[in-house]
Amino acid sequence: MKVLVSAFACRPDQGSEHGVGWGWVRMLAENHQVFVVTNAMNRPFIEQSRDIKAQFFYVSDRYLRPLVYLGLPGEYLYYYFWQIKAYFLVRRLAQTSFFDISHHLTISTFKIPSFLSLIPVPFVWGPLGGGERIPRSIAQRIRLSCLERIRYYLHSLWLWVPGVRLTARRAASILVANDSTLDSLPRQYRQKCSVMSNLAVDIVPPNTAAERPGHERVTILYVGHLLAGKGLELLIRAAGQINTTVPWSILMVGDGKHRSYLQDLAGGLGLNDRIKFLGSVPHSEVSSCYQLADIFCFPSLRDSGGTVLLEAMASALPVVCLNLGGPAHIVDDSCGIRINPWDLDVTVDSLARALTNLVESSAMRLNLGAAARARIEKHFTWHAKSRDVLALYNGLVATSSSSTDKQRCSTEPSTPEVE
Repeated sequence: MKVLVSAFACRPDQGSEHGVGWGWVRMLAENHQVFVVTNAMNRPFIEQSRDIKAQFFYVSDRYLRPLVYLGLPGEYLYYYFWQIKAYFLVRRLAQTSFFDISHHLTISTFKIPSFLSLIPVPFVWGPLGGGERIPRSIAQRIRLSCLERIRYYLHSLWLWVPGVRLTARRAASILVANDSTLDSLPRQYRQKCSVMSNLAVDIVPPNTAAERPGHERVTILYVGHLLAGKGLELLIRAAGQINTTVPWSILMVGDGKHRSYLQDLAGGLGLNDRIKFLGSVPHSEVSSCYQLADIFCFPSLRDSGGTVLLEAMASALPVVCLNLGGPAHIVDDSCGIRINPWDLDVTVDSLARALTNLVESSAMRLNLGAAARARIEKHFTWHAKSRDVLALYNGLVATSSSSTDKQRCSTEPSTPEVE
């Protein structure tokens, strides 16, 4: 099939949104003829890579960049206007070449419309996040940044952004990354929604759970940004309640604005000898951290997924997470412990009990870790995702009347760039 893709964020060898965009484009290019519209700032990174068959078209953000200095509102305006510029490019492409499917990938949120939906071919929107919200009972009692507070209180207003409901209405299929986002969409659009994580891993590493060397102490690992929404305050408070004679420690890999607060909190609870803040580590070296660990704790309060979660599970680590957002979809009861987030004290107590049980039982860690790896192999490799997406595309094309009303154009699109 010929697939027209919008991927504002799309760079090789990077995480977060750029990694999502690049991973999906590379996956689609294995089975389809893919044409990608992306930000011109990605061009030097993309052109250095030779392991992808897609054709790229670049939309410049030259006159939009000053908007990002206006904070959160400016960032959304920047991306909104970039989408408008991208539409004029994709419209020209659609006039010179027939496409079977159009697919918006990144930025993967329902809070900003995709004008790719105006192209008259079956349109896929997502997988989308953005519906995740910190539970009110916890948000009121933990330290949150001003940005996080703004996100919290504006949560229900995004559907009124011009173009969002139009995009949902025109979509032939909406992919959502988790149930939280599904519940945030108007009911009339949910029948066309499917839950599908936007994350996957390339190659599942060797199963080293049984061969993982015995450690002098059980290591609980967290990998990611040290930000308020990541729930690390809960982890540190829970660490103060771990009650076991088995030696244990926590390794924090990553950095962020919340680091000094978390270090002060750990010190105040007398945990400086238990919790080590490693700082930022190159992605290529993170795999060694998984091998040093025995448990992976991902207590994020507002997360649509978490690539590090998949990597940890692929490394056969048992998971402790909150039963929220993307982690609630990725982890099930066979491979981890999901904590229902009620009020702060109950959640911290439950988190402490879960960690204590895993610290004390090597058999439990081994069984959950093996199941975590098996779940990744079955559902969260790019090969598995490619199979599911192909089935989706085939179904949409088969039921689309537009595919029979258009004549294919043999001329391949040129490579215009919007200035």
